[in-house]
Amino acid sequence: MGIISQKGRTVGLLPYEDFIQTDAPINLGNSGGPLVDVEGQLVGINSVIQTCGPNSRGNVGIAFAIPSNLALDVARSIIEKGYYERPRIGIMVGQLNPAQAERILGRNSGVYIDTVFENSPAAKSGLRDGDIIRTVDGKEVQTVEDVQRAIVKHRSGEPVDLTVVRGSRTLRVKVRIR
Repeated sequence: MGIISQKGRTVGLLPYEDFIQTDAPINLGNSGGPLVDVEGQLVGINSVIQTCGPNSRGNVGIAFAIPSNLALDVARSIIEKGYYERPRIGIMVGQLNPAQAERILGRNSGVYIDTVFENSPAAKSGLRDGDIIRTVDGKEVQTVEDVQRAIVKHRSGEPVDLTVVRGSRTLRVKVRIR
């Protein structure tokens, strides 16, 4: 039927994923083709299908597409600069376990900074290993994917505002995207 059943899906193939899930009948070899709405507007770029297993060649009725806005950002960057560099601030993040999140944030999930890379925008802004990220741009984040999606919406040079918990203190930190 071509129904979009979910946005922001991850399927475990890449470090950053933000797929559109659809039941459009996409077959092997159709990756890179357009996912369009009933008015012919580009919605996404078909990328992945779910099959019955590693030896299966057919689609089971679930497909995933890269959102058109992300594809256009990548295309513009390649045209203008010859390459695409995903927006980043220089951190590796991890998922808090539910008990830690409840104790620190008062909710059952959260994200911590595992590593702040040396000389990165995050390091220059004062972020530290172990900081707990409460919000990005004023929106609560609960998963690693929430943090990744918030950061990738920015362009190089733009600021991103983080609220982090460090020990008993809550800090607001502004970091420039690289």
